Amino acid sequence: MKSLQILCSVSLASAVACSGVVQGSAASTDGDAPSPTLDGGDASRAVDAAPPAELGSMTLGRSLLGASAAPDGRIRVFNGLTMAGVSSSMEAYDPSTNVWSRGVSASAPRYGHATATDASGNVYVIGGTADGKTPVASVEMYSPSTDSWTVIADLPTARLGLGAAFGPDKLLYTIGGRVLDGVPSAIVEVYSPETKTWAKAASMPTSRFSLSIVKVIDGRLYAIGGRDAEPVPTPMSVVEVFDTSKGTWTVGPSLKFARYWFGATVGADARIYASGGIGEGGFMDDVESLDPTSGTWSAVPSMPEARAWIASVLGPDGRILVLGGAKGPSSTTPPPLPTMLAFDPKTSEWSTMTR
Repeated sequence: MKSLQILCSVSLASAVACSGVVQGSAASTDGDAPSPTLDGGDASRAVDAAPPAELGSMTLGRSLLGASAAPDGRIRVFNGLTMAGVSSSMEAYDPSTNVWSRGVSASAPRYGHATATDASGNVYVIGGTADGKTPVASVEMYSPSTDSWTVIADLPTARLGLGAAFGPDKLLYTIGGRVLDGVPSAIVEVYSPETKTWAKAASMPTSRFSLSIVKVIDGRLYAIGGRDAEPVPTPMSVVEVFDTSKGTWTVGPSLKFARYWFGATVGADARIYASGGIGEGGFMDDVESLDPTSGTWSAVPSMPEARAWIASVLGPDGRILVLGGAKGPSSTTPPPLPTMLAFDPKTSEWSTMTR
């Protein structure tokens, strides 16, 4: 395990003081922004340029972004922190042309949000923050078929660092997150696209935020990792499993390495892959995978570099993609990364994908 030591631990509100980044207006799109340090430790980290490889990098470096893999193979990224500030922009990667291109921006800039994709490929962008401390309740849906955004009914409870996924019942489950008073929550709120209404479901047993939510083949939702309350963040290894058909939670197999602000996705082999994030010692390059059938986490070859504030999706060729984020450590603020890392479960090899 190679983790990079965090030099200071800060709250959302005090991130700027730690990083030295000037906090500006949250209302601007790609304008002045709060620090990339979102309760994850020191923002004083530099990033070296990645070496050229076979696939394209994003047009903008982004951290605390959202990502989606569309049925047609396109990869899209949404919002996040860029070098210019808090972003409302979206861009898409076309694997047939090896090109990222900017798309239609959402109406609201945000980061630390959740994204979830329905069976038709529509992407929901949920919650987050625009100023690094105040959770937002707004929800927007991007439709690839019309290349347009629709504003959805607000979350009943504004949250940042929440997780979300669609269940087999076609309902959108939003889980955990940090609420307005700074306390991690166990809230589960469920949206019905058919009725356009929200309802509550059974709360998660463990309150936390900056966790990851994934849906496995049998339809259960796994709530993985995360962190607890201010002021000193404690990474969590807890995994809890929600059965949408029964409306009940059970305890799942704990992570080998506690982590938060990491990426998680389900591979073509039906295993859950948890990559990077922030652990006990700082930024992590560690990766582990879970076989939901046996309930066993196994070590996976580490990423080429330690990253946190990332997104992760399954690529159209079966590789696990890790997008954006930041790495460190150094004595300067980490620019958000435009590059993707790709893990091939067939060869157990990582590659760095740049323009």
